[in-house]
Amino acid sequence: MPSLVTFLSDYGLGDPFVGLCRAALLAACPGVEVIDLSHAVAPQDVGHGAARLADAVRFVDQPAVHLAVVDPGVGTGRRAVVVAAGDDLFVGPDNGLLLEAVDVIGGASRAWSIEAPSLLHAQVSRTFHGRDLFAPVAGRLAGGLEPAEVGPEIAPDSLVRLRRPGPSQSLGYLDVPIRDIDRFGNCQLACRPSALEEVAIVPGTPVAIHARGVEWGARRVATFADLAPGEVGLLEDAFGWIAVVLGNADAALRLGVGLHEPITIEGHVEVDLDTAD
Repeated sequence: MPSLVTFLSDYGLGDPFVGLCRAALLAACPGVEVIDLSHAVAPQDVGHGAARLADAVRFVDQPAVHLAVVDPGVGTGRRAVVVAAGDDLFVGPDNGLLLEAVDVIGGASRAWSIEAPSLLHAQVSRTFHGRDLFAPVAGRLAGGLEPAEVGPEIAPDSLVRLRRPGPSQSLGYLDVPIRDIDRFGNCQLACRPSALEEVAIVPGTPVAIHARGVEWGARRVATFADLAPGEVGLLEDAFGWIAVVLGNADAALRLGVGLHEPITIEGHVEVDLDTAD
């Protein structure tokens, strides 16, 4: 039986891009099962794609080929690669998109540069390597192709890695960037619960959240239901990150923030809790 292929991109669903990549996968490996992780990555935002891919792959409990395409450098000299990690293979551009997810699986054991012309579409577009290069290779790998057949082996430590800021502490303040925003407006921070606990912010603790020069009263809570409608809160999300959320509403819209913007969390405060009108 063919292996599972997961697929993540910034293509969206309004154009034929995702469908054509899936067609290329099926042409290379008829009957392969394809799971769409997300096609709503912010356009050309490699960091956003890396975050979503890393969060998702650890919940895929069977060996898989992970196809990921967020590729603003398509058609340039950036490498196209296959990376082995544990029992999984990752296929995509060598631009930092893959390695956070590779680390989740256990780290890169081997890697190859995709250069074998026989594996690719007859005419590889300079602007659509998802269809003409990455999907055909992912399909062939799912069907049993040995990774060494895609091209020459390369050193795993030569792969591009993103530099990602994490939380920083200063005088009772915790500064942390927004890592992801889901369709509900929950703002996932690049911050694990342990970072809050280091500054004694535990469930029930009142905090102040500073965003775009505005201070919001909030609490650290365990569930969405712990918040009153319109109340700002901090909770641990389904992927183990701390998120800024709003009771029954869109936190990103209310706070006026976007991806990668900084949030400051201040503990040990006495503030009135802000709720929507």
